[in-house]
Amino acid sequence: MLAETLTALAAAGGAAVAQAAGTDAWSGFRQGMARLIGQGDPEREQDATRQLERTAALLAAEQGDDEARMLRQVEQSGVWQGRFESLLESLDDARRGQAAAGLRALLQTYAEPAGGASAPGGVAANRDVTNRAEARDGVATGLNYGGFIFQVPRLPDPPQG
Repeated sequence: MLAETLTALAAAGGAAVAQAAGTDAWSGFRQGMARLIGQGDPEREQDATRQLERTAALLAAEQGDDEARMLRQVEQSGVWQGRFESLLESLDDARRGQAAAGLRALLQTYAEPAGGASAPGGVAANRDVTNRAEARDGVATGLNYGGFIFQVPRLPDPPQG
């Protein structure tokens, strides 16, 4: 099992792949990611390039439909998080550290500026967001890509009389 920091790094890598696909930075980002995933094996690097191109094609197919594209980005973010976790788990400690440093460097070079993106009507935040339901049987929902704390609201005091 990966350390929490490496799991978070894998999640950031997955999100970056889903966000970078189809952008002006995609070519360099794709090449760097394929090299990272290939770990010096040309066949693995070519396979990673094909997988990255498949992701870009899936996202491009959703152009014009913001909600569908956002859902596809969420899906692909999870797919790539899993791939990065598998890669990091498969390496010995020294190579894992090198791969993690390489992934961090790619993210620093190509990461989207703070602010993120959300589907129409959604909220993207790089900080705390409070989502409350005020009614006794109310429900507050949300889609989360980071740390999440769920708190049940305190019930009001019974009437005094």
